[in-house]
Amino acid sequence: MRKLKLVMVGNGMAGVRTLEELRKLAPEMYDITVFGAEPHPNYNRILLSPVLAGEMTVQDIILNDLQWYADNGIDLHLGARVTEIDRKNRCVTAIGKDGARITVDYDRLLLATGSTPFMPPIPGKDLPGVISYRDIEDTDEMIDAAARYKHAVVIGAGLLGLEAANGLALRGMDVTVVHLSEWIMERQLDRTAGKLLQAALEAKGMKFRLKAQTAELVKGESGRVSAVRFQDGTLIPADLVCVAAGVRPNVTLAEQAGIHCNRGIVVTDTLQTYDPAIYAVGECAAHRGTAYGLVAPLFEQAKVCANHLAMHGIGRYEGSVTSTKLKVTGIDVFSAGDFSGGEGTEDIVFNDPGMGIYKRLVLKDDKLVGAVLYGDTKDGAWYFQLLKDGQNIHAIRDHLVFGNAHLDDADHTEASPSPAPLEAPHAGPREGALCGCTDRTHGEVRTAIREHKLLSVAQAQRFLGWKTPDGCATCRPALDYYCRSSWPHETTDDPQRRLVEAHAGDPAPAATAGAPTVFTCSGQDPRCAGRPHATAVGAKLATLLDGVVGPHPLALGVSGCRQDCPNSAGKDVGVIGLESGYTLYIGSDAATARLVCDVKDDDAVLEYSGAFIQLYREEAYFLEPAGQYLDRVGMDQVRRQVLDDPHRRRDLHARLLFAQQRYKDPWPA
Repeated sequence: MRKLKLVMVGNGMAGVRTLEELRKLAPEMYDITVFGAEPHPNYNRILLSPVLAGEMTVQDIILNDLQWYADNGIDLHLGARVTEIDRKNRCVTAIGKDGARITVDYDRLLLATGSTPFMPPIPGKDLPGVISYRDIEDTDEMIDAAARYKHAVVIGAGLLGLEAANGLALRGMDVTVVHLSEWIMERQLDRTAGKLLQAALEAKGMKFRLKAQTAELVKGESGRVSAVRFQDGTLIPADLVCVAAGVRPNVTLAEQAGIHCNRGIVVTDTLQTYDPAIYAVGECAAHRGTAYGLVAPLFEQAKVCANHLAMHGIGRYEGSVTSTKLKVTGIDVFSAGDFSGGEGTEDIVFNDPGMGIYKRLVLKDDKLVGAVLYGDTKDGAWYFQLLKDGQNIHAIRDHLVFGNAHLDDADHTEASPSPAPLEAPHAGPREGALCGCTDRTHGEVRTAIREHKLLSVAQAQRFLGWKTPDGCATCRPALDYYCRSSWPHETTDDPQRRLVEAHAGDPAPAATAGAPTVFTCSGQDPRCAGRPHATAVGAKLATLLDGVVGPHPLALGVSGCRQDCPNSAGKDVGVIGLESGYTLYIGSDAATARLVCDVKDDDAVLEYSGAFIQLYREEAYFLEPAGQYLDRVGMDQVRRQVLDDPHRRRDLHARLLFAQQRYKDPWPA
């Protein structure tokens, strides 16, 4: 059977995510050809700012290297510009990096052409030293200019403009941000938060010209831009002008092919254009009148598009609720939903200028519809999830502004409609996405870390396309755990883990030291008799497991009792010493244990117990209680690996010993 031919124009995050999702659903359905105008493989455009700031390199932000394309059988043309789409004959024509003409037939065509920077019609906009900020080439040009020149002007105080200004300031330039509106980031922040952010940035050396209309970019004696002139006649020096005045969907190619466009390439809920053989995703696509520029909705589009390219025909994209998170030199801001207020809405505001914290929550009909956070954004992902889910917050309204960690103070017993269960910062894993920072599940994240040998939180976030580069109090400890448990002794420590957890309140013990708890019987209970050296076994277990980071504090009970006692009951792993040896049980207490076996000596206790602990570490999700883990994977799977297969049991125990070797807590008390 002939494979279908899929051609993708564009090699950015949305398009390549579509291919990743398609490969999961139908890995053998298509021969795939990709045209990318840039000379680089797919990279995380969001992380250009850290590259500009000198915090990362270009190699650090590559999402799919050239080997990935080769491994997936993708014919990749980098530095190639598609010049024509022939819809009648179903083929595309491109000019390769060597100038050669390339023509490829298609059965399905995916347009992922992204967006282009908007350059206002300002006199002097074509002068050397005037650039946009969109890709690696722009970033390299700014890095070069920062090393040679002093004065920089950034036109536009939106998300991208402020990140560009921050990067240039960190490289030693004198930076002035020019903006038309009354406050910065007016699309993402309300006036109060915008003014707070501006004051904090000014304290770090940035300058601002607000409500300022640029009249001209002035040419210097060298032919390069030398100043910015405003409508009021004033002038400021500028050796570099970065224009960050927004973007426009890149629809030129589609329009030339006669594809319907209106503020983007118009697509349906299946991401198809008016030509059913042609799809579009990402910033170039206009869905229900909206072209999205943030990563989260683009990845949601990718999943639906892949579903239909795979001919499953069951996915629908119905639009996205978006959020914005910005971190500029240690200043955190977050916004989501409609925070403009209006008729029928209520505001809950917390404002502490001394602490540098501002929170505004907008409610309507007992639901959160908008949020703005400044200075303290740790609950941003949680607020965003409440907003997306449309949860009724009536029962927690009085505690909502204080965040997720304070929910224990709320009264959930009243008879009025109550919200769905609300996730605590360190609650056990739920179905669906790990947290609001990603669409990936715990299982998908753990599998990716293991299969692709991801050795740090930052590396995992880059590879998995995290929506918020800094993550949150839920996902950072989880990613750190998955890296550590998968690659002991090779994982790079997460420098922000303890800081994130400190801001989120006291984490579960497993999120920090994480060693399973060992309970031993003192022998003082009248029911205790039998093997007096059972406590020695407990001490050996404690030593064996010391320092091994775990996803949840396992409880192990060890006693010298002939029958059950308080110190060996209700434990995830229980060891009861008998005259003839030991009885080992897993799951609940001795009366209701789901896995029971007899072992003859101390070494066997350590081997069987260690094998189960290691299996749990490798398969359980972060903070997943042992009982929940056993329900999910089934006792038969545990029995096969711990009881029935001695080679597998010894191998698991050996891996636990290896993980424990040379372990050093990176966060000593």
